[in-house]
Amino acid sequence: MSSPASARPLGRRLLRWVAIGTVQLAILVCVVCVGTHFVVPRDQFVATGDTIWGWRPRDGVVLRRSAATSVSRPRRFMLYTDSRGARVESRGDETEAPVDVMTIGCSFAFGWGLPAEETFARVLSRELGVRMANLGIPGGGTVSALRALERNRDLAPRVVIYEFIEDHTRRNLSGCAPIPAPGCMSVPHVEWARASPRITDASGTRADFDDAFRFARIMRANRLVDSPLIAWRGVRSLFWMLTHPPDDPGLVESLGPLTLRFVLSTMAAETRRLGAALVILFVSERLDSPLAAPPNALLDALPEGAVFVDFTPIARAYRADHAERLTLPSDLHPNAVAHRLIAQALEPAVREALSARPRR
Repeated sequence: MSSPASARPLGRRLLRWVAIGTVQLAILVCVVCVGTHFVVPRDQFVATGDTIWGWRPRDGVVLRRSAATSVSRPRRFMLYTDSRGARVESRGDETEAPVDVMTIGCSFAFGWGLPAEETFARVLSRELGVRMANLGIPGGGTVSALRALERNRDLAPRVVIYEFIEDHTRRNLSGCAPIPAPGCMSVPHVEWARASPRITDASGTRADFDDAFRFARIMRANRLVDSPLIAWRGVRSLFWMLTHPPDDPGLVESLGPLTLRFVLSTMAAETRRLGAALVILFVSERLDSPLAAPPNALLDALPEGAVFVDFTPIARAYRADHAERLTLPSDLHPNAVAHRLIAQALEPAVREALSARPRR
């Protein structure tokens, strides 16, 4: 039987071990936090004003409505949206129905990195003297473009331009948008069951969306005081990535073309219901590299009656005679020169389609 005298030294030893362990743990936490602060790079993407992104229960991540944002990546540009989330030139501008032309697609259609007046949508609008709605969504694919068209039927366009890049084939099968936020920012996508495709609504909640973008702002600021939170969320993100495998390239290769055909046929049916013409525009993702031809997946999926415009020949001809880049510095998005050339490529097809459909 131990005496109180022998219990006291044991108790003191236990307290000493606990104190040493606590100090060591505190030192480890401090090292991890300080290391996180210096290791995690500050993002070049800097946005001030309203957040760019909004959330819809059915459509997941979309552009925020009535937003005014200054973005630097690396060139500064202003981003304005109206009450429906369409891109406009100035705060307070509205896209009023009816419009002559509607543009849908991803950041290439949106005109990421440029002011609205330099995008091909606005250049084409000025050249043809028509009313234009720019409903491109950065990070979107064919499914997101289709949803943008469906949400804005009231604009009653005479021509719908869908801008396509090769990555849309992958995005159509992914439920996560490729935008700078931790975890999965959910978007609608196509799922296959019993050899039958269907469009699945975005999962997740508005609370998940708000939490992810609050943390994204903390990450961009990367203040030392926030390093414990950044380290903890980094561990959570790593766990999420380990439990959510990336998109299966084999699945994209096998089902991507069939998925694209399914979504494009749905888009064509929607434009026919509106009495509009569908123009499908192909733009290479890497305009300053060897230019890729339109993929067979797109050519085989073109709906009957749709007008196809390939930007590749005009881009090749320009690059053969000019040393000037067609993309933004430190970015793959088309620059202002490329957008003017895209408008030039589109003009004959859009003009002809408009002439066949008188103003309502």
